[in-house]
Amino acid sequence: MRVMGLQRFDAGYLDNTGTGVDSANDFRTRGLRGSIVFTPTEATKITYMSTYQDSKLDDQTYLSVADELVRSTPRAEPQKTSFWLNSLRLEQNLDFATFTAIGSVNKKTNTTIFSYPYGYVTGVFTGPDAAYGPGRATANIKTIEGRLASNGDGPIRWLIGSSYLRATKHSYDQIIAPGAEAFINANPADFGGVSGSILAPGDRIYGYETDSLNEDFGIFGEVTWKLVEGLEITGGGRYYHTRAKADVLNQAGFVSGNLVDSSGTLDQKESGFTPKVTVTLRPTSNVMAYFTYSEGYRVGGINPNAGLLAAIPANYDSDKVQNYEAGVKITTADRRLAVDLTAFSLDWKNIQARQFGPAPSYFSYVVNSANANIMGVEFAGSVQVIPRALTFSSNVTYQEANLTKFLPDNYGPGYPAGTPLPGSSKWSVANNLLLDLQDVPGQPSVEVAHRYISKAPVAFGNDFQRGGFSIFDARVGYTVYENFRLTAFVNNIANKYGILSGPFANQFTPAYSITRPRNIGLRADWSL
Repeated sequence: MRVMGLQRFDAGYLDNTGTGVDSANDFRTRGLRGSIVFTPTEATKITYMSTYQDSKLDDQTYLSVADELVRSTPRAEPQKTSFWLNSLRLEQNLDFATFTAIGSVNKKTNTTIFSYPYGYVTGVFTGPDAAYGPGRATANIKTIEGRLASNGDGPIRWLIGSSYLRATKHSYDQIIAPGAEAFINANPADFGGVSGSILAPGDRIYGYETDSLNEDFGIFGEVTWKLVEGLEITGGGRYYHTRAKADVLNQAGFVSGNLVDSSGTLDQKESGFTPKVTVTLRPTSNVMAYFTYSEGYRVGGINPNAGLLAAIPANYDSDKVQNYEAGVKITTADRRLAVDLTAFSLDWKNIQARQFGPAPSYFSYVVNSANANIMGVEFAGSVQVIPRALTFSSNVTYQEANLTKFLPDNYGPGYPAGTPLPGSSKWSVANNLLLDLQDVPGQPSVEVAHRYISKAPVAFGNDFQRGGFSIFDARVGYTVYENFRLTAFVNNIANKYGILSGPFANQFTPAYSITRPRNIGLRADWSL
């Protein structure tokens, strides 16, 4: 039996001038995890695990003022998230094979408040009477899987199994404008004579509610055939049958402009097969080369604004990817040098892309449009410069991620083949140098880490870019007593200001997230 508890607090680094709170975006995480393993016989193992975790963000982490650690909203935008996961696992050795059964139930809850400085209805842009949007979402995800895998190391190995997932989700998002209902009733001519009880009942000027059900049933298997010593071929795949059922309700209100509720519904099913083939060559115990072809998909669903406007389609279909990958792994006999080199190419088809509907609402929706290709090379390597003392490791990825088919845009010329995909930095680098003197009293250690990502657009048609920066971290550790260790650290030594993402940022509202500023601290570890 094992039990673990945790609590972590990350101090905020953005000042909210709208609320007058410095370091507003404090973040706290806490949780409990327990597991029990029962082995009634040598051939049977039963494991039960339960995990609970909740997190609290006092204010959002996106900026409102470019090049400064500042955000400005009429009120704080807190977010709370929790989940409770329970799982049961059975492993039964049947001599010729091992049977494994896994079942789990995961309950998730999220509440978020967004602030809207748009002066909806009342013309109030700041303070507690400015519009805000409370939202709540819940999910209940149940999974079960059973599989049978052959034992032994013969020329043929196999695995077969089946899985089922059922996920039910509910969400309700609103926009509240304090005083809106009374304001509309006091100024009927400005609102076409429509009552405040219709456009802003209880001061709610927008309401969106959805209930959804996703089911996924699969049968999977694979067979590995050792043709000769050092050469194997593995072939297999998964048959899937999915169901996406959903109902959305867009309530009448000022934002939508509708005087009656509108709704949309979806119940779509899809079946298919995703294959996978791998050829593996091991000429020596220290060299391995492989080639893999596989396919995957992402399930479709209902558009959040379905039924609100005739121009918005009710649903979108799945998108699919074909993956080609080849690589080689080499380790020297003394284990001092290890190299892993991989080349890959992914063909992404029928992309689920966001579009915007007609003025004045510009409601967003999803369509299947365009294709893309992501190809590149990944390198991972480590070398013991001094055995059992000094190690250098590096991970480098270069990729080209571009559209291969025209992507239309309702409010622009669209994006031709060759347009880079949002967030697709060409270069990503992570280096680590570790001096670890395990045989010296106190076991002192010094570690320097570096990471770099190159520039990339944050969204289609957006001039803002993410990346283009390097971050350096350092830490020094020393064992004071046999089971008590102190580690001093400095993260982001140069206090580098770098943009991580910002899909909705523009020249007027630079709403993007950034790297965490320099962080200096001392960590203490104690163990029995």
